[in-house]
Amino acid sequence: MTRMLTKRNVRQAFSECAEDPSDEDLLDQFLSGEQSESQEAFRFLVERHGPMVLGVCRHVLNQHHDAEDAFQATFLVLAQKGSTIRNPRVLAGWLHEVAYRLANKARARAAQRRALEREGLAMVPPAIEPDNQGRKRPGTSCGLSYTPRSSGSPKSTGFPWS
Repeated sequence: MTRMLTKRNVRQAFSECAEDPSDEDLLDQFLSGEQSESQEAFRFLVERHGPMVLGVCRHVLNQHHDAEDAFQATFLVLAQKGSTIRNPRVLAGWLHEVAYRLANKARARAAQRRALEREGLAMVPPAIEPDNQGRKRPGTSCGLSYTPRSSGSPKSTGFPWS
């Protein structure tokens, strides 16, 4: 039987360095407690396992921001699926596994995104080169190949109707 932890009891247990509540007790409190007690229990779980989870994410991912995203996603999964953990005594191992899988998925998505970006850069048309007078060639910026005709008149715009 697990004991019900109140916010005061949890704080007292940590502040007096008495027997720390187990992960099983904290998870049970998080899942079954009222909102303030549930938040407090979750906060203690994050404080206890956060450094390990962040370390796993940083180990797998090279980008600090990606590691923080995977860290947050890991605890989001805990908040959403904590009730499906079969053996709450192995919460640390469960969090490690979730963090590792999420970080690997993030790394794969980042590699795929970089490949698509490289592919997209290869499709970019070449820059418009200026003519010998420093002007951009007419019509090339919008894909038209029309070259204005010169009538010799100073007011001529070069268009056929002028």
